[in-house]
Amino acid sequence: MKIAPIDPDKASDINWDFIMIGAGMGGSSIGHALSSAGKKILFCDSGFINRNEETLSGKYSEEFFSSKSKINKRNVLKKSGRYFNYIVDKTSSASSFVPFIGSGGGGSSALFGMAMERFFPQDFDSWPVSYEEMVPYYEKVEAQFRGKGEKDPFLPVYSLLPGPQLSPPNKEIFEFLKNQGFRPYHLPMACEYVRNCSECSGYICPLDKNCKNDAFKIYLSPAIENFGASYLQSCTVLELMTENDLVTSANCVVDGKSFYLKASNWIIAAGALETPKLLLKSKSKHFLNGLANSSQLVGTNLMRHLVDLYTLKTKAEIKKSYLVKQIAISDLIFKGNKQLGILQSFGKAVAPESVLEEILSPCPFFIRKLLSVFDLIILNIIKYFVTGQRNFGFT
Repeated sequence: MKIAPIDPDKASDINWDFIMIGAGMGGSSIGHALSSAGKKILFCDSGFINRNEETLSGKYSEEFFSSKSKINKRNVLKKSGRYFNYIVDKTSSASSFVPFIGSGGGGSSALFGMAMERFFPQDFDSWPVSYEEMVPYYEKVEAQFRGKGEKDPFLPVYSLLPGPQLSPPNKEIFEFLKNQGFRPYHLPMACEYVRNCSECSGYICPLDKNCKNDAFKIYLSPAIENFGASYLQSCTVLELMTENDLVTSANCVVDGKSFYLKASNWIIAAGALETPKLLLKSKSKHFLNGLANSSQLVGTNLMRHLVDLYTLKTKAEIKKSYLVKQIAISDLIFKGNKQLGILQSFGKAVAPESVLEEILSPCPFFIRKLLSVFDLIILNIIKYFVTGQRNFGFT
């Protein structure tokens, strides 16, 4: 984007209609709707909201690391749209880790694999709304993100834009699954499939391709460039200030400078980690346990997205130019009274450095230190298993 962030002093002088804390999928979509309706909107995010020549894109963040220092890793992660704060897991051996989620413009949608799946009607059984009530919203979002592919055969009828032809290895797997009695389908994708598309799963799409339809491209950038919304990046919201039972201002920091923002309405869309953290830190005499926490459940019961990964070797030759993320099956999702998951193409191989980190993080410190001597050997072994194969995830 050519539009620069607003000056913090100027932002603090304005009484905004709405302030979005978080510029990911949630904050961007709501901010786009409100700014297009003429509301005075400010987006705040601790990451970089704008994308420019300093944005690291086109490959995993780990491939940009120039040293093992935490400072280098934090800077690289932030510039590549990744969450960059270390979290200490106090329930295990006090190991620290950085979760693989997004930060900055587009949030995790900047990293997502672009799969545009719907929930099943049964998923809404305990919800206050039904699948049928959600259909118009599904249709609107699918049109905005230009979803391409086929619908799940187990879902009610709906239409999508056609997707590209299956690559020879994927066609082989597709036919194999059909012959085994499954009902594979062309995974719906929010992708423009420009020439030499790399599918960019796990990292920001290169700016010269702009192929991935994420929240930055579809919602955030238009809200700022077309509808006059403003933004503050590298902005940490420390605490929400209250008077009686209303939030009146936010204590913020940008580049070490502290200031306050004020708004008539606040939308906290900072993700499953930072949203409860902010609510719990925002204590007052009216909110002794933090905001919206009369239940004392804020910050508890977090469920992680579980993925099992499998690699397959096909008879068909695998070429670098072939599309990878194309197939899914949901035949196994409902079995008796159990709900299992969906099998879908995972995309390009995960970063070997991420796999190594995942393997080592639960280990005691002395084992991690010992194995670090063999980092290169272990990385080469991981590369052998995760490259040149078809990668599938069971979610």
